[in-house]
Amino acid sequence: MDDRQKELVLTIVREYVKNAKPVGSAFLANRFKKSSATLRNEMAELEELGFLNQPHTSAGRIPTSSAYRLFVEQLQLGQRMAQKMSRLVQKHLQTEREKQSRLQRIAKALASATRGMAVVDINNETFCTGYTHLFSQPEFHAFDQSYPILKFIENFPEYIRTYRRKRFGDFGVFIGEDNFYPEVSECSLVLMRVNNSRHRGVIGLLGPKRMDYEKAIHMISELSEVLEEA
Repeated sequence: MDDRQKELVLTIVREYVKNAKPVGSAFLANRFKKSSATLRNEMAELEELGFLNQPHTSAGRIPTSSAYRLFVEQLQLGQRMAQKMSRLVQKHLQTEREKQSRLQRIAKALASATRGMAVVDINNETFCTGYTHLFSQPEFHAFDQSYPILKFIENFPEYIRTYRRKRFGDFGVFIGEDNFYPEVSECSLVLMRVNNSRHRGVIGLLGPKRMDYEKAIHMISELSEVLEEA
């Protein structure tokens, strides 16, 4: 893949993350200053390479798991985003009820800020929260799309410990078929290891493959720092 194709894939991912609608050649023609016909040909090539799908003949393209993996690999997490996420974390933590544990408030802040389901397996606390945020995503409106995730939630303590035992660095990003369970093969799971003097385990986020990975990774990283202070 050359740089031009890579930028086209990344642009389609960003637009689809934002709007959850197939990205057409007309939008891309304005963005890249090329003809729609040229871009349709380029998207057809990327579809053959496995980076794009076309839901139906007259539709634009949507990213595949390979496209999301490329996007995550290209992320450059800058200081400006880190500062923005720090402010967002503090805002959401302040809105959570004090009667909850610090860990519960952190998880709810993560779910609320990212519109996904926060997952936690730290010390003796294992839970997930933010179901309504997750199921509000358009990918999961239909029952046949949401039912497999309900099975994952039902077996969550067992499943999350499987992920925890797997080898990955500070962050693990499991996109689509990278997940170990078919129930979440249409989802992405971002996990961060927590290992300090008081806490050990993982905290993360389950969402559609269309999740905002940059925001999710920053939020989880910021919240893990807050947890270290708890």
